[in-house]
Amino acid sequence: MVKANIELVDSGPSIERKVIRALRKEVDKFVIRATHQITAPIRNIVKNAILEQPETQSLDGGQLAGEFGFRDGRERVKQIVDIWTNNIMIIPRKATIFKVDSD
Repeated sequence: MVKANIELVDSGPSIERKVIRALRKEVDKFVIRATHQITAPIRNIVKNAILEQPETQSLDGGQLAGEFGFRDGRERVKQIVDIWTNNIMIIPRKATIFKVDSD
């Protein structure tokens, strides 16, 4: 058996602040990594949702295509939607950690 004697040189609140700071740093790293991983799937979900709308589909040879005079409605709509969805940005925010009383 090993005996150890540990003496804390910082106060409880000081230790708590250091732990929270370290946790926040790790959470921020995780959020940034997650943001990079979810950006492309979210862009695809939004793109598909727009392209599946009846109004969007009508621009491809439907009534709206005729009203706007589109001969290549599908390609024009796809280009516009690509521009929109490629500009979707997910901006991570810094973590906020709240102290919860154990009472």
